[in-house]
Amino acid sequence: MNIQQINSKRFEVSCTSSLSSKRDRFRRGFRAKLVKLLPHMESYLWREKLIGKKLSKNQVDKISMGVHFCGNRKIRSLNREFRGKETPTDVLSFPLYDLRKEKNFVGGVLDGELNIGDIFICLDVANRQAKGFDVTLSDELIHLFVHGFLHLLGFDHEISAREEKLMESLEEMLIGKLAKMGKIGK
Repeated sequence: MNIQQINSKRFEVSCTSSLSSKRDRFRRGFRAKLVKLLPHMESYLWREKLIGKKLSKNQVDKISMGVHFCGNRKIRSLNREFRGKETPTDVLSFPLYDLRKEKNFVGGVLDGELNIGDIFICLDVANRQAKGFDVTLSDELIHLFVHGFLHLLGFDHEISAREEKLMESLEEMLIGKLAKMGKIGK
């Protein structure tokens, strides 16, 4: 299993893949776009009123998280175990905290770093979706990463129409930063 660290000033993302090396080539494009996106994610987190105050109060200087790329079999197994659904899905998030609700991250901050959880992205589903949306695979992977990241923060589009709109607007804002730089989109 290949582990790749992608860092910025206040973010550390550990990417792993359980896919064969032939199928693992996609990560170069994803990595290049993620490197450009992380500073915007940092800016959002520490500027966002509710979460930013909690990070400062808990002396969090850096956020870390895991991103795991997998195939249909693994994502279907996780979807069945944790959501009771028998089908593969594009992305699953496993937050360690609800950053929007919890006041303290007891035991979670180590030397100023807070691990917020893990995201699993299914390459097979992402590939199908990229073709269906007529976008590149790396663009679709970035979209799924941002979607999963927002779930790690405590956003959930399935609980209400209001929350769904909020989450969509945050996705558009973060992905829009890359589009303005010409790093995503056609």
